[in-house]
Amino acid sequence: MEPERVYAHPMVRADAGCVALRRGPIIYTFEGVDNGEDLQTLRIPREAKIEALSYQADLLEGIVALRVTGCRKKAAVNPALYAEDAAPEKMVTLQAIPYYAWCNRGMTHMRVWMQE
Repeated sequence: MEPERVYAHPMVRADAGCVALRRGPIIYTFEGVDNGEDLQTLRIPREAKIEALSYQADLLEGIVALRVTGCRKKAAVNPALYAEDAAPEKMVTLQAIPYYAWCNRGMTHMRVWMQE
């Protein structure tokens, strides 16, 4: 099964402009354990290729994780709430796990719908 993008309906305000990842019938999620904190600073570019990793028997009692190249917005030098310039971004490798397996490695943040 190839991983694919699922887009939120534009009228769902909380998820407008966001994308989720799916492989077959399984929705995936991003956890802080794999991707660091501040998941809201991440985005998945539309052209990014999604890769299904090999089955990992030792991870969460056996899963197939997904990997995708994403972007993380860096913290602004200026601590002001608003700025005239967009926050700079750096490329990062993101890992997603099946939604059913989240919250099994300690307390952390989780996000399904990612900015695109």
